Amino acid sequence: MRCMPHTLTYLLPVLLCSMLAPISLSHPRPLTALAATIDNATLGPPTNLRADVVQDSVSLTWRPTPGATGYRTYHAGPRGAFAHFGESASPAYRGSLPAGSLHRFSVSAVGAGGRESKRSREVRAVRLSRPWGLAVGCDGRRYVRDAACAQTVVLRADGAAEGLMGPDSCRFDGSFDLALDLAGRLLSAKWENGHDVRTGFLVQDGRLQLVLDCRFEEGSKPGRFRKPMGIAADSRGHIFVADSGNDRVQEFTPGGKLVQVIGAGELFQPMKTAFDSKDRLYVADSTKNRVAIFTRLPDGSYKLTGELKGKIKEPCYVAIDNRDRVFVSTNRVAGIYAYDASGAQIWEYHGEPDRPLSGPRGLAFDGKGNLLVVDDTLRCVWTVKLPE
Repeated sequence: MRCMPHTLTYLLPVLLCSMLAPISLSHPRPLTALAATIDNATLGPPTNLRADVVQDSVSLTWRPTPGATGYRTYHAGPRGAFAHFGESASPAYRGSLPAGSLHRFSVSAVGAGGRESKRSREVRAVRLSRPWGLAVGCDGRRYVRDAACAQTVVLRADGAAEGLMGPDSCRFDGSFDLALDLAGRLLSAKWENGHDVRTGFLVQDGRLQLVLDCRFEEGSKPGRFRKPMGIAADSRGHIFVADSGNDRVQEFTPGGKLVQVIGAGELFQPMKTAFDSKDRLYVADSTKNRVAIFTRLPDGSYKLTGELKGKIKEPCYVAIDNRDRVFVSTNRVAGIYAYDASGAQIWEYHGEPDRPLSGPRGLAFDGKGNLLVVDDTLRCVWTVKLPE
């Protein structure tokens, strides 16, 4: 065996010591900092993000993220990139909405070492401006008609915003009400606007594509309209429009052909139409402070056969549940009143002590025992437990 030179034998321990010096002789990193680095490296994004809008404010809430010491919120417009929106120490944040109707939000978690997680899945929020009409589809989706929006506001069954839907070429600013017929078509009463002076109603299919346009120059002849407000369909699919400016209701076939004028000389500024299980027509007759009830006769004409009054003052909207209970929203005294099938008042609602109703308009049922209420003043949709 060949012997190692004396010089190399002497230097080898020195070289080994110098190679180990950075580990053995330097100050060790604190265990807490090392743990923070590990935690931040595995810090997951927040989950269950939700955005709720009232007027011009948004409230964001999400599930707490284990190991997070804070959170960072982000905002984007309909198509733009996300930008920093705010900071929060808890899993909630409230801020003012930027300009625009449709908004997107996302949240990240921040760990003890300052490292940031990936952002959460985005949620959408819609700032309502002039909401009025409301309808609920068989799948639970909620359709809101906002007279300041060119498209339809669509909410998921849980109330979270899905977005603004429908073709850009079909503008709905100037439209206050909508309804769904039994075929799933979306019906919308339509005023004139800066883009088109015609007035009447529009029909969209299940994909919100325009399939029927019944708009004409404003007028008082049969088939013409002046400020049409409410709209509904009966079991045959016939369309009934509250022609508010002409103090009447007009009936059309599903294809848009005029059938007849109803209530001329009996109604004064009708606001909304609705039907019960017997196809009786209910009309929110606003200036007369009542809900007028019309029955279809064997010859197809309609006769005024009853009314609901009592505390109703300036009714705006009427909706009828599957038990034929009639719910009415009123303007002069902000409230909702319910009547049973016999016409007796059985319930009234004016909001909660810390959150009174301010401008109740559209009404609909979510199929889960709740009444949905559009509040035009607070610019939001309420969920109210139905009476037993």
